[in-house]
Amino acid sequence: MPGALSRSSAALPLLSTVLLAPPVYLIARWIRIFNETSAHEDRVEEFGSVLPGVLQDPLTSTLFAVVCAATAGALGAAGLIRLSGLWRLLCAATFGLGALLSLLFLWTLL
Repeated sequence: MPGALSRSSAALPLLSTVLLAPPVYLIARWIRIFNETSAHEDRVEEFGSVLPGVLQDPLTSTLFAVVCAATAGALGAAGLIRLSGLWRLLCAATFGLGALLSLLFLWTLL
């Protein structure tokens, strides 16, 4: 039974960490492109060039990142309530990073 408990307790922090990957990737990609390209139109075009067709629109990709980050933050918050120990610490980190990233992406929509 303890093995089953540890596997179920690992699900929330691991899923929230996986959900943080797309927003972190999008920010890192934008920073790299911003430093390499001078014109804004070229930046936007290059940024969307490797994304799937659905996410090539800047608004859509930003909303996708907000949803991923907010969901990761919500799962981190749920883990803060349910878990203890090292898992709780990982949930706190995903909650904080998810909240910050979702606020950052919402700010860019203004």
